[in-house]
Amino acid sequence: MFIVVMAFLIFLGLSTFVPDSSIVGVYGSKIGYLNYDMFGYLAYIYPFLLIVPSFFIYRDSTFDNRRVEFI
Repeated sequence: MFIVVMAFLIFLGLSTFVPDSSIVGVYGSKIGYLNYDMFGYLAYIYPFLLIVPSFFIYRDSTFDNRRVEFI
C-alpha cells in the first residue's frame, strides 16, 4: 500500500510539473491541469510534502488512540 501511495504522489507531482500528454499521458495531463486549477501554486509543493508524513506512518504503523487523533 505504501508503494502505491508513493507512486501516486510522485505521478501527481510529475504530472503537475510537466502536464504534457506525451510524457504523462492523457489522464496525467488532465490530472495535472485539474490539480493546478484547484490548488494553484500549492499544487507544485503538496504532493512532495505528503511523502514525508506517509513515510513516518509507514515506519511506525502501530495505531493507538493518540496517533489516530493526530492523523
